[in-house]
Amino acid sequence: MKKVSMLVIASLVLGISVVPAFAGEKGWFGKENRGERKEFKQQQHQENKEFRKEVKDLPADQRLTAVQQQRQQQFAENKVFIQKQHDAKFAELDKKLAQNTKLTDAQKSAIKTQVQTQYRENMAFREKQFADGQDYVAKLVNDASLTPDQRRSALETYRQQQMKAGKEYFQGQRTENKDLKASLKKK
Repeated sequence: MKKVSMLVIASLVLGISVVPAFAGEKGWFGKENRGERKEFKQQQHQENKEFRKEVKDLPADQRLTAVQQQRQQQFAENKVFIQKQHDAKFAELDKKLAQNTKLTDAQKSAIKTQVQTQYRENMAFREKQFADGQDYVAKLVNDASLTPDQRRSALETYRQQQMKAGKEYFQGQRTENKDLKASLKKK
């Protein structure tokens, strides 16, 4: 019973922990988007609290199935939310670039291409992290040799590894953006 409860919580945490990494790069999202993102995350956090109460008394196998379905649903909701924010910010970027008289059409195109490419890469990265996290949690659930403390420790270690990978990934994108900016200034 404790084993599944811990895994339920870990699964919820692992899935949600990726959202901030994808949602906010400096300069790409303004204050209004950060507020909208924060509100969205708080809503999901509240839903997760209520969900944990609902599934608390279910048998372990039913609870695990319910958690997996809930995570898939939240992942889909997150994708829609992120897409909506991206579309709005890309439209804003397109408008600003159209008004910019200092950049050439080629430079404007390079900026748009960079933004769209990074968005697609971000979504692929996020989907891979989500799938890997789901697989890892399932592997831990099926490993009867682990004690609850060992599972908890393994989940925390895995969560830390995912967070570190996300930070490194987005640091690489920040470097790409700086390089693009520097190359545009040279022209």
